[in-house]
Amino acid sequence: MLMRYLFFIPVFLLFAGCTSSDSNRIQGNWNFYRSLDTKGKLVYSTDPAEKEAAVIRMMKTFGQDPAKQQNVQRMMTNLDNTLGKLSFEFEGTKSQMLENGTNTTGNYSDFLVDQKNKTLIMTDSKGLELIYTYKLIDDTLTLISGETIWVFLRE
Repeated sequence: MLMRYLFFIPVFLLFAGCTSSDSNRIQGNWNFYRSLDTKGKLVYSTDPAEKEAAVIRMMKTFGQDPAKQQNVQRMMTNLDNTLGKLSFEFEGTKSQMLENGTNTTGNYSDFLVDQKNKTLIMTDSKGLELIYTYKLIDDTLTLISGETIWVFLRE
């Protein structure tokens, strides 16, 4: 009888060790990778080939209007300088938004992962809450808020 329990204890510990909460899995640095619209169409990506495909699609949408094409180019340059340099760092119960690996604001936010509802809630020092629905698959973190879908890759 004792041998039966001794067998199940290591099996239980192995199973318990393999299952990890999303709060633990989210820990670390996450670099921005791509932005999608609610229909799943690519809006912006840090991957050059994907970004080029998004630009071509937008250019086709606007036709041959040079002013609109210039606006697309300006928008992509702006996104390169903002989203393209964005990352999140989650450590313990604190998170920070980084630009080029640096916390330019000095702000750290508390964060809470509601694994049951797949919700990530970040609260800044002024009490403002940013609420995202999240998907966490392997080394990919997807944050969804309204019509914004951001995809991050683990550093």
